[in-house]
Amino acid sequence: MDHSEPIEKEHVNKEKENLVNLVKEADESVVQDFLINILADDEKLLSRFKAALNCTFSPEDMKRYKNQINGIFDRYEGVHGFIDYYSAGPFASELEDFLDNDIRSIIENEKYQEAFELTNDIFIEIGSTDIDDSSGEIGMVSQLCMEIWQEILEHSDAQLEEKMFR
Repeated sequence: MDHSEPIEKEHVNKEKENLVNLVKEADESVVQDFLINILADDEKLLSRFKAALNCTFSPEDMKRYKNQINGIFDRYEGVHGFIDYYSAGPFASELEDFLDNDIRSIIENEKYQEAFELTNDIFIEIGSTDIDDSSGEIGMVSQLCMEIWQEILEHSDAQLEEKMFR
């Protein structure tokens, strides 16, 4: 019988409780300054923070998301523009994380047009990427894109539906 899982959960809960206490005890201006500095240096965290607050979606936000997508491809394609077998898995995982977290947050904030456009960017880019697809990474990411399109379609108006079908 393995008892490590309850101990692990207890440890994680204790760590989270310690973090909550740490933040509560900190001066509000220190927390705000710290958060501002982190968000200024990390586009991904800034995008997730804005999504969590359901802020207005600006053209700059769209550009930031597109930069994140391009950054994922650039990181793994390297100098030769090829994603090898050993990089393909982490590459697909990072795209799936972006789709599962960032795109789904955009959908939850009812920014369906933007979510559709970003998902298309990923789908088109992965289709034209030179990758060792021995483990089916393209299929996995493409399947997730299709699931997201279906989710967007369920919430879209007639104008967006027409655009999606085109």
